[in-house]
Amino acid sequence: MLKRALTFLGNLFGWLIISIILGAFIYFTTIIIMLFAGLPLMNFFSEDLIDPVMNWWMSKGPYTCFVIAFVITIIVENNSPLFFLKRDPTLPKETDHPNDRA
Repeated sequence: MLKRALTFLGNLFGWLIISIILGAFIYFTTIIIMLFAGLPLMNFFSEDLIDPVMNWWMSKGPYTCFVIAFVITIIVENNSPLFFLKRDPTLPKETDHPNDRA
């Protein structure tokens, strides 16, 4: 029970680290995209429409990107063969006696 709890906490910590890195990448990539794609769009929209969006993005954007990255990380990890470092059930256990191993 303790081993499973520690495994889960270790995986959760790993997911958080991956999510922080991926979230920062998403956040800064979208800022770069907004700079290059957003500046030409400012000719078509008024500043009254763009300013609230940019204010929201600068204040809530990092948290939003972290949540998006965390969800992506969980989905990828759950579909990964390495999720919880699952052991192939056909392989012998390390605790098995050498004579009992296949």
